Amino acid sequence: MEEDAVSSGVRFFDDAFGGFKKRRLHLLVSATGIGEHILYRSAVENIARLGVPVLFVDCANTFSPYEIARISMSRGLEERGILSKIHVSRPFTAYQLSILFEDHGGVEETLEGKPAILALLHPLKLIYSEDVAREDAEIILRRMLRRLRGLRRRDMAVVIAHLGLRRRHLTQLMEAADYAYVLQTMGRNRIKVRLEKDPGMSFTERDFFLAHGSQTTLERFAEARG
Repeated sequence: MEEDAVSSGVRFFDDAFGGFKKRRLHLLVSATGIGEHILYRSAVENIARLGVPVLFVDCANTFSPYEIARISMSRGLEERGILSKIHVSRPFTAYQLSILFEDHGGVEETLEGKPAILALLHPLKLIYSEDVAREDAEIILRRMLRRLRGLRRRDMAVVIAHLGLRRRHLTQLMEAADYAYVLQTMGRNRIKVRLEKDPGMSFTERDFFLAHGSQTTLERFAEARG
């Protein structure tokens, strides 16, 4: 893994793609939520390794402290210490999400704690909900992406996890991201990762197995979400 990057929490991902590079916007797209699971692993790994916080913006009410605790315990870490360094902001409407990314206040205050990662969980689900006018949704999405691109000057990685493979609203996220990955679960602990975008245009596809034993398996993640 490169020095100017933070760990994804998954060895194969770090070895293949260099982890999550700082001062860059990353997009993880999946149909199963495995992108969110990787962000949980990344949070545990970087808090344990660096002792710095991680900030989650939970746009779909899916953040699971129980999964964080499960991953921590599987690595022999004290879960309370890990959880104490995870900050979660949970907007319940697209308009609250928009306020979080205004020029002052919102996530800016939490970022003063110099987190390793700013992670957004499934923002399009909130932005394009039924109670948001289409025109408002487009404005909110543009504002959020503009602010996220501006945050790339900070010494952290910005990562969006998107649930769903439909391209209807995904195009703007793809265009804004520096790195975009499509992740597909292929059965027992097997993941296929397709790098769809990076600054060098080096498209590639890798097929991996998640390690057993000390790492939480995909099946247990699915059970936790069920």
